[in-house]
Amino acid sequence: MNGAELYASFAQSHEIVQNSKIFSQFLGEMSRTGQLKLINAEPDFHIFIEKRRELYAINKPKYQNYFAKSQPLEKIYERSQRLRTTEHIKGLLLEGLNPFAGSNLLSSEERAILSKNGSFLRDELPDPGIAATYSVYEKISLVDGERDARVFGDISTRLFCNHYTTEHNLISPTGIYNDPLIEDFSYFPHFDISVNFCFLRRLGLEPLITQRPYERDYLTFINHPDYWSFAEMKELFFEAMVRFLKSNREEISYCEPYKKFIRGFLFLTPSRRYSNEPARFAEILSVSLAKSIEKDGKMAEALGSDGLKSIGRHKVVIFTATDVEDEVLSSELLSEGFKRAETDFFEDIAFNVYTYYNTIHVYHVRTGAGSGGVHGSTIASLKFLSMSGLSYAISVGICFGVDAGKQKFGDVLVSDSVLPYELGAARGGTLQPRGIPIPSDNMAVGYARSARSQFGGDFNIQVGPILSGEKLVDDPDFKRRLMDIFPRAIGGEMECAGLAATAFARKVPFVMFKGICDFAEGKNDSYQEMAAKNACRLAISMVNARWSKK
Repeated sequence: MNGAELYASFAQSHEIVQNSKIFSQFLGEMSRTGQLKLINAEPDFHIFIEKRRELYAINKPKYQNYFAKSQPLEKIYERSQRLRTTEHIKGLLLEGLNPFAGSNLLSSEERAILSKNGSFLRDELPDPGIAATYSVYEKISLVDGERDARVFGDISTRLFCNHYTTEHNLISPTGIYNDPLIEDFSYFPHFDISVNFCFLRRLGLEPLITQRPYERDYLTFINHPDYWSFAEMKELFFEAMVRFLKSNREEISYCEPYKKFIRGFLFLTPSRRYSNEPARFAEILSVSLAKSIEKDGKMAEALGSDGLKSIGRHKVVIFTATDVEDEVLSSELLSEGFKRAETDFFEDIAFNVYTYYNTIHVYHVRTGAGSGGVHGSTIASLKFLSMSGLSYAISVGICFGVDAGKQKFGDVLVSDSVLPYELGAARGGTLQPRGIPIPSDNMAVGYARSARSQFGGDFNIQVGPILSGEKLVDDPDFKRRLMDIFPRAIGGEMECAGLAATAFARKVPFVMFKGICDFAEGKNDSYQEMAAKNACRLAISMVNARWSKK
């Protein structure tokens, strides 16, 4: 990278566009607009092509692009005065024979293999007609044949990339993948720019390599501390794709089958809003692969046990019922390092996906107020909690307190049980409750009790039974009647009767964390945001403490 220019090796670019007219045009357009320079050490294109034809005459089928009549990249060839690639590689390989000298790019094991093939390095390799590439090593009688050829190829490719990077801050023609094995055709399609660009476009990441300035977008992305997560998940996707196509006995020696697979793969639809956060796209890939397994068992086989483990995530669903709860939950998750992947659907229930790479998926579901009705928490949770593999369900937000003398605004109430107060019998002028208390999960109750000193006295945490019904309670007399019937209740709200009952039926552990915003009389909005924030802080701290490590 130099200014706003992207450098790439002409030879590698020439080799990997041979099956794609579209991408030869793409490279041509980037070169024409000054965004890309394809460079090589030879004085001009004709000398370059003649030397390549001589060099690859022994492996002509693999390098047909050099022998074709049409040469679409001819006009964008640029010479570099600073490159001496072959001499550089051969020199360092010879130095590698000296155990006390040579490049620190070589491991002790690699030096041992070079030493074993010392006669080749001293006698044959200096011949100008022998190139230092994997495809040439394949045709040469090395001691252990294919194994040594691969090691020599890996070393040469590493030295090649090092030389180009040192002289020109090269960005590989492989695009964002930055695969060091660009000359090893065993790793096709990882290195193919056509396949990679198709993949990036499906994720909405094509601006990384089509828009300027690169310093703002491309470099920010690949230098991000979380870039490794994207590279890891992308490699998993490509490996699974290769295995899947092989299992279907498809021809995979050229790029079109891979692009067809990528175009047909059901990715979690990314937002067109631009993002420089690699972990977000890593999780989009993880979620997409997980969803693909549900639709096609062959994808599970293609991923293998290690791949399935890599995309495994703890799934925690958090329910809210008001706008302020939505806004506060999103803000708190993002401030804790979660990335918003996207909005998805399970059956007809929309939910937002927040991710923490390699550990947790938080599914945020917004319900209507109350448990009843077509938009209430009962129907929404009955559908959503049928999703397989859910680890936990939490209701967060705001509630009313019952004793202003012992409680204060912003305190967080945690359910040890939910008391549905609507179900009852009216006899002799009295209301007799018939709702059965629904217990909450012990883990969350225990965590809440142990976390009381964790938040520096910002708010108190109280554990106890929670009233839940369909009424918005803003009447001291009605609250008093409720407390006469349920004297142990510490607060009340409207959604948990449905949520707790459904979670119990679906065998999903459940708890409620809600902050006190009023005392069921003289309601106003003054303390809603504070109450919701405190509840979300407690809920997210529990999620992190319980599931932050695999």
